[in-house]
Amino acid sequence: MEENRTKELNVIYKLWEKRFSQFSKFNDGIIADPATLYSGPPEVLTKLMASRCRSLGTVIDPFCGSGAIAIQLAMVCRKVIAMDSDPVKIAFVRNNACVYRVEDRIVFLVGDFFVDAHSLQRADGIVTSPPVTMTKEEMAKLTKLAIRVAPKVLLGLTKDHELSDLYQLENKIFNKINTEQICVDREPNSILAFLGPGVRIFLYH
Repeated sequence: MEENRTKELNVIYKLWEKRFSQFSKFNDGIIADPATLYSGPPEVLTKLMASRCRSLGTVIDPFCGSGAIAIQLAMVCRKVIAMDSDPVKIAFVRNNACVYRVEDRIVFLVGDFFVDAHSLQRADGIVTSPPVTMTKEEMAKLTKLAIRVAPKVLLGLTKDHELSDLYQLENKIFNKINTEQICVDREPNSILAFLGPGVRIFLYH
């Protein structure tokens, strides 16, 4: 019993310790669910992802969670569609966007991308960090649906993500796939995957 309590406290401490790494304005009223704090991308990474999207007008984050990526995208893109199947998370994103004062550049949408992708407006890019629980089959489905909605796709993946399945899609769905390993504090943190035509422009803007 005591051992389980210790583990629980360690997880809580880890979440609390990471709060500012994901939202620098956490103390200004940020709301985030435990899953976001536990496995979501750090702000330094979301800013980097957004910086690669300056040339894009309308961008969709179909798995926006508490809004870490969508908020940074709204600072450089004309319009961002923040989408999630959980209405509670959409409420979090709306709140957090207000904290960062970018709510006027974000459209908040409750919906399941796997079900509703066909009804989304055509966008310039899809930028997201897929849930870590997403299966290989779901990842393949995500990429196939994404390219129907936008010509360029940027995925923020875990540092241990198996890329061989992704590269199998090259020439089948995407004419070009580039990946880049990202280090934070000199330690491997994540992988950025750039998919779609004109990906070099997407990569270096």
